[in-house]
Amino acid sequence: MCFFFHKVGWMCLKGGRGILPLWTPLTLPLFLLPSYPALLASTKPGSLQKRKLNMEDTRDEASGPETPAQVTQPWTFSKSSLIRKLRQHLISSLSRPTMAAPSSSGLEVLLSTLQNAGDIENRLNILNVLDELLSAGTDRRIHHMISKGGSEALLTALVNSACSFTPNYTILLPLLHLLAKVGYRDRQIGLKAQKADAVLVVLSLLQQNTENARRATACLWVLRVFCSSVTTADLLGKNRGLDVVFKLISPHTTKHLHTVKAAADAFAAMLCSKVNCRTAIAKGYIADLLKLYEDWHNNDVNLTNIPILRALLHCLQCAAKSAVGRDALVAEGGISLLFQTTQTCLTMKGLELLVEPAIQLMRKCNPKVPLPLTSDKSAFSFPLPGRPVDDWDADLGLYDGSFGDDSDEDEENEEPDNRDYEKVFEDIQRLICPEDIINKVVFDMDDPSPQCSSDMCPSSLQFFSKFESGNLRKAIQVRSHEYDLILNADVNSSAHCQWFYFEVSGMVAGVPYRFNIINCEKGNSQYNYGMQPVLYSVREALEGRPHWVRTGSEICYYRNHFCSRRGQKSSFYTLTFRVTFHHEDDVCYLAYHYPYTHTTLQTHLKMLEKSVDPRKVFFRQQNLCDTLAGNSCSLVTITACPTSRAWKHLHQLRNRPCVVLTARVHPGESNASWVLKGTLEFLCSSDPVAESLRGAYIFKIIPMLNPDGVINGNNRCSLTAEDLNRQWLKPDPNLSPTIYHTKGFLYYLNSIGRTPLVFCDYHGHSRKKNVFLYGCSMKETLWQSGSPINTASLKEDPGYRTIAKTLDRIAPAFSFNSCNYLVEKSRASTARVVVWREIGVFRSYTMESTYNGCNQGIYKGLQTGTRELEEMGMKFSQSLLTLRSNAIHYNSRLIHHAYALLDLDDRLLHNNSNNCFEDDEPPCMEEIEYSSCSDPFGANELDTEVNGNTSSEEEDEEDADICRNRRRRNDRKSHLVPHYLKQDALETLTIEGGQRNGIDISNSYLY
Repeated sequence: MCFFFHKVGWMCLKGGRGILPLWTPLTLPLFLLPSYPALLASTKPGSLQKRKLNMEDTRDEASGPETPAQVTQPWTFSKSSLIRKLRQHLISSLSRPTMAAPSSSGLEVLLSTLQNAGDIENRLNILNVLDELLSAGTDRRIHHMISKGGSEALLTALVNSACSFTPNYTILLPLLHLLAKVGYRDRQIGLKAQKADAVLVVLSLLQQNTENARRATACLWVLRVFCSSVTTADLLGKNRGLDVVFKLISPHTTKHLHTVKAAADAFAAMLCSKVNCRTAIAKGYIADLLKLYEDWHNNDVNLTNIPILRALLHCLQCAAKSAVGRDALVAEGGISLLFQTTQTCLTMKGLELLVEPAIQLMRKCNPKVPLPLTSDKSAFSFPLPGRPVDDWDADLGLYDGSFGDDSDEDEENEEPDNRDYEKVFEDIQRLICPEDIINKVVFDMDDPSPQCSSDMCPSSLQFFSKFESGNLRKAIQVRSHEYDLILNADVNSSAHCQWFYFEVSGMVAGVPYRFNIINCEKGNSQYNYGMQPVLYSVREALEGRPHWVRTGSEICYYRNHFCSRRGQKSSFYTLTFRVTFHHEDDVCYLAYHYPYTHTTLQTHLKMLEKSVDPRKVFFRQQNLCDTLAGNSCSLVTITACPTSRAWKHLHQLRNRPCVVLTARVHPGESNASWVLKGTLEFLCSSDPVAESLRGAYIFKIIPMLNPDGVINGNNRCSLTAEDLNRQWLKPDPNLSPTIYHTKGFLYYLNSIGRTPLVFCDYHGHSRKKNVFLYGCSMKETLWQSGSPINTASLKEDPGYRTIAKTLDRIAPAFSFNSCNYLVEKSRASTARVVVWREIGVFRSYTMESTYNGCNQGIYKGLQTGTRELEEMGMKFSQSLLTLRSNAIHYNSRLIHHAYALLDLDDRLLHNNSNNCFEDDEPPCMEEIEYSSCSDPFGANELDTEVNGNTSSEEEDEEDADICRNRRRRNDRKSHLVPHYLKQDALETLTIEGGQRNGIDISNSYLY
């Protein structure tokens, strides 16, 4: 007879360190405690009181371990001394010479006994104890067991039991079940199984038990976890494991559903090996899988087999990892089948779980095709000094990704979260039914011949983009009210397609038109998070509403099946949206963001110059330099005129610090120009704060660093196909004249002792919300880079944060929490870092403005307009007031207008952005690239399946309930050892409920 001891067993298994303060119904077999009476007898007085005990001591010192007598009365005892004695006897009283060393923990003792015990009953007891321990808590217990050699112990026990003359499945089934649970969480389980020679042993057990559903299912689960190692999957494939497993994936049935699901999961795991994947394709398993999926889908009337359908889809996804697998799926009609079944899934409640993986699979298998262009090169070229025109694409046009993304934007590799199933189905339908596509070119910049006129094509829209900042290369009508649009690459380049700006006319009022811009390059966009394109209507302007407005519905941004003509490794993204025009035969303009052209800038500067009072405001526009194309790069100076020519006033003018502001180095960031427009207008206004700023600073402003790119509709580069914001280290005077002269101007100010107090480069950020600053801090860079340099002795003025703190108080769109002051190596050639490092400007910034909107403050959930952007420019100017508060002459009018700026204490910030930790872009659910063959079903689901396979009932009706109850609450309660074994073979020492000696013995778990 074998006694079991509660809860204290796990205390001992963890080394007696007191990690479990409460009691749980876990049991420890007393056959591991041969000196149990001595344990009780040796307990200190007071710690264990006997009420009544009738016990025969039959121990013979020479004959071996003592046998515990029956306990007729319950015991009351304290926990501390019993734990100590229990651990002592676990270590010292075990009789086998092969047991763990005296320093081993109780868990290691159990694992060692499991490997070497020959008694079936003892093995079952140990397996039950282990499963109780592992099932009651979290995964931390399992990982602790793995760290103590639990996987190896289970594998050894499995091999020893399976290799006997007559395998005992009373032991093997619990072993396989526990190994499946533990192995799923052990990343090295495949290699460990190979080392223990357990892989082929389990495969052999599967071959012997294909007619026994419960045994076969347990073997399949173990093979599935073994295949986490590619070499293990290869080993199974070489030994015909694919054939054995695939035979168990039967057509639709109501019997042995557990086995079918397990076989599909195991087959998918084996397909993670490229060798196995090619073998499966060669044997025609792809066609068989498609037939099985169709059969199960069509016959699943009661929607009880969704897990099996998901497992079959997972098999197809693993096969689609290789080009051969994708070709096989297409050749066997897989896309058509998935298209039809997925359409059905959308109409039936309960089948939503099949839609996402089916769509991913269809898009993965949709063959890549080159863009319908004659060349990837831009439609525009410009002769560069000292470089032949024919060689520009060889040197500059091949984009390799080295330019990074927007200005100081962080790299983001996540896929866009696409939920527009209708649009995806339309794209798939093009492949399935190409005859339904019109495919008529209605605008082509490469073709000088007249485009489709309204007379020749009365039902088509007319497009045009040959105007300043315009960008549209080709328009193709694919359906009656749907058009594919292709953007032009930057001049002299083959890449950087994101900015669009084009004219459209010939529309019918009230009809929704869909536009698909099919060659966007960025991996994600704010268009997936509420952003809309902008539209300008000539008819609305003639009626007195000359404004750009946000427009568009059913907006989605996702990866498509197009690639560049130079290779299929490149990927493009589609921006799709619907627009319903309000006026018949209107002329409208659609753009990525509110356009701001070079002509608009020049007009605005002239208006400002005329608006100021020359007696009070010094406003001068100069030509810093000419660009490659001969356009002017303006330099604007704004300050207050001296009140007189007295020495005092002239001296104050000469001693005013400089503030240098630049913008629009990237042509597609038109929002930066709108922010700078707000700065210019505020500085020229009669606002008291503006008057104080003019009296405190001399503003040197370069509103457009890349006029050529803006004029030609580029997105990122100049005419050299180079990112000008990466040329600041060594700018070429011929190829990058605006950067060369701007840097020279800054060096000049530094050389005459007028180093700017503030430098700020205005930018736009395409993938984040709000407005924020990037600055430069040596200390923060060293902290976050993990440098061994002691920063305690490094002195750095924290004033570089002053402007950001001020803006967080006064600017509703600004987010202090999004600011960053790291100096990264990849940004070493940007304006912000070079001006900070070489010119010595302590406050050197990049100000990033969103294209979309804000997720905080009063603008939360709204899209920004030009008014909000101009307001941000005004607020930035106001924030500069705090840097010169000691040099400002205060008056009542100024204090009334600028109290919030001058009172910078530690009060709570108005916008609370320091409490805003919302992600700008939520985690994307969709993964188009299958970089690894990850299991879509988690460990909890596997635990539930394993527990469901251990019932002593084997009736087919209970098997059918497996799929019917997939969504029931996960219960990891132990089911390894059948209930009749627990009741007949195990007796337990019960502890009365309630509390004993202050110990809570309620039912609680370890973690």
